[in-house]
Parts: sequence; structure tokens; C-alpha cells
Amino acid sequence: MEDSTSLKKEGDEHLPLENHKSEAIDNIEADLENRFDIKKEQDAQKAEVQKAKDSLFNEFRPPSLEDLHTSLSGDILGLSESIDTFFVNDRIIDGRNRTHLRILSSIASIEREGLVDNIDFRLRFRLPRLEKKIQFEVNNLDNSLTSDSNRGTNPIPLTVQEQSRARQQNTTAGLSFFKDTLGVQSKFTLGFIFRDFAPFGNFRLSKNIKFNEKDSLMFISDVFGDTEDRTGHRATIYFDRALSPHLLFRFLNESVYRNEFNSFETVHGLNFYQIFNDRHSIGYTAQVRSENLMYDSSFYLRSYDLLTTYRYRIFKRHTFLDLIPAVIFPKEHEFQSHWSFTIRLEIILGSV
Repeated sequence: MEDSTSLKKEGDEHLPLENHKSEAIDNIEADLENRFDIKKEQDAQKAEVQKAKDSLFNEFRPPSLEDLHTSLSGDILGLSESIDTFFVNDRIIDGRNRTHLRILSSIASIEREGLVDNIDFRLRFRLPRLEKKIQFEVNNLDNSLTSDSNRGTNPIPLTVQEQSRARQQNTTAGLSFFKDTLGVQSKFTLGFIFRDFAPFGNFRLSKNIKFNEKDSLMFISDVFGDTEDRTGHRATIYFDRALSPHLLFRFLNESVYRNEFNSFETVHGLNFYQIFNDRHSIGYTAQVRSENLMYDSSFYLRSYDLLTTYRYRIFKRHTFLDLIPAVIFPKEHEFQSHWSFTIRLEIILGSV
């Protein structure tokens, strides 16, 4: 009897210790579960923050050639868009409502002219909370002298008329409204020219037609004018053919009517673009420029142009180097060769 009583007492003495151990284990498990839940919540918050950062980064960076090839490879429209984005061709960029600052600094060695340096810029800002349809733009890039496929690559104007226009180049500022209706993109711009504060307007329509996996056609109609009677119309047709996943052939036909000179200017060009990788690309251009003066019904060739544009992405996605050798045969020099070599640095902050 005593033995059983003593054993019971000894068991009772151990019960608080067992209960304490069980309670401690439960507390540890609860603490671990609580920490796990906290860690899980922190990871979810970090994932949301990273997702927001990635979204913001993707919004304000120009897409690389690699990005576009990944999503659009094997398609003529994808190849064309890849090349136009990498070379920042206006035929695509002008139809996009995206925020960016584009700065170009160039120096050219030109036969009979010596060294010529130039700095241009373009600032575009998509206004928020307006359904992504309104854009503010300050522009110092002269897009009026050369064809769309090769704007900015011609180091200097070659004719007296072009030199006069170059001296009249002005910085402009304005608001643009974008709309897409059944695949037809439209852009309407109103603003003013800084030099004489003359109001100007511009209306652009574009349509890209895909025939098959290799062929496409793009039409652009651009009406422009200001209160100084500098009005006109530019009509451009592009025919693109994918020769391979990395080689594009483009035929350009552009006609521009300018009321101030009462003349038609035309450009017929052949272009080949070759993609080496997401850092290197090259473009070859051969074009003929002519002019038809309406007041005396005269027509004459202005020049034959041959040039190559090698483009290299130096740093990340926003710094590019262009090397542009060119040979031009202008009428005013009796179609004798007139060579040039241009080195251009381009910085793009934002998304094109």
C-alpha cells in the first residue's frame, strides 16, 4: 500500500514537468508558425514591391531587340518593329505615345566643308490620367530635309534651298492627341514655334498592312502647316520584306509638297537592315532625291545618295553609337562625289 502510494506521489511530482514541456513545445510551434506567417507576408510584400518596380522599369525603358525577337520573331511586323525601335525610326516612333528624352550629339567630317558638329534633342511626355492619349512634346530634331528612313544621317544639307531651311530650323512645343480606329493610327498636334511664336498644326494618319509572314505595306499621310503659310503634305509608302529572320529589305517612296516653295520633293530609296545581335545592327541605304517646281513646271534630280549606318548599343538600353559613312552625288556639284563620315552619340532616357 505504501509502495503504490509512494509511486503515485512520485508520478504526481513529474506531472507539472511534463505539462511544462508540452506547453513549451506548443509555444515554440505557435511561435514558429507565427514567424512563418510573418515571413510569408513579408515575401508577398517584397514580391508586390518588385512587381511594381519591374512595371515602372518596363514603362520607362526602350525595349531591346532581344525583347522584341522573343515575342515577335518570325513575323514581318515583328522584324520591322524591332529594326525601327533599335534605329529609332520616326515611322514607328511618331505613332507611339511614350515618355522619353532623346539627345543626339554628332560630329561629321565632310569633303570641302571640314568638321561640322551638331546637338539635337526631343522631349516627349505622356500626360497621366488622360487614357494615355495626350502627349506633350518639345522638339529640336529637324525632320523636314531627309526621308523618314534616314532622317538625321545626312550630316549637312547640300543644296542652297536646304541650307536656307536648315538656318530656319526651329524648336517647337505642342500637345499631341492619339487615337487608333480599326487599325488606323491618327495623331493630331497643336503647338507653336519658339523663334517667332507662330502656331502650327500637324495631322498624321498611318496604316500598316500585313500580306503574309514576309511582306507588309505601310502608308503614312502627314499634313502640316502654320500661320506663316508654311504648309504642306507628306505622303510616304513603305514596302517591307523579310529576307531572313535577321535581314529586312525596305522600299521607300516619299513625296512632300511645300506651299512656301510651291514644289514637290520626292525620295525613292532602297534599304537593307541586318541584325547581328541585340547590340549590333547595320543599315544600307541607296536613294534618289528629286524636285518638281510647280511655278515653272521644271523637274530635276537633286542627288544620288549612298550611305551605311552602323549602330552599336554601348551601355544598357539607352546609349548608342552610330558610325555613318556616306557618298552623295549632288546636282549642284555636277553629280560629282561628295563624301562624309559622321560619328553620332545618342542617349535615350525613357521608352521609345
